Amino acid sequence: MVVGGSQLPWSFDFPCVRAAAEPSRADLSQMISQTADVLGIEAPSMEKVQVTDRTLGAGYGQPTEGVWQALRTIAGREGVVLDPVYTGKAAHHLLTATEFEPDVPIVFVHTGGASGLFGYAPEATRSLTPNE
Repeated sequence: MVVGGSQLPWSFDFPCVRAAAEPSRADLSQMISQTADVLGIEAPSMEKVQVTDRTLGAGYGQPTEGVWQALRTIAGREGVVLDPVYTGKAAHHLLTATEFEPDVPIVFVHTGGASGLFGYAPEATRSLTPNE
């Protein structure tokens, strides 16, 4: 995504779901370089790439209350089901971010994973069932 979008006036904001920001940024930088090598082009700068772990919580596969709130919000507003491991953490990041420019379009890439919700059935039932 960064390699392909590097010629566009885009910036990239990646919330971590597996590890802290610094090692994740290093991994991403390496993947960008490897992708550019395969394509035979110069790797783009990481200048327009932000990597944050502010919605990581206790770690991989451990959703926070903010993640469950994001799942409820996106499902209620858009009718889109997210998983609590990847897209839920990304949605939580998106919904709570303050650094985005108000008039700049945002693209949220939903990569799937909704079936992962079933691995969290008891917690999902408690967190996603409307309170009467």
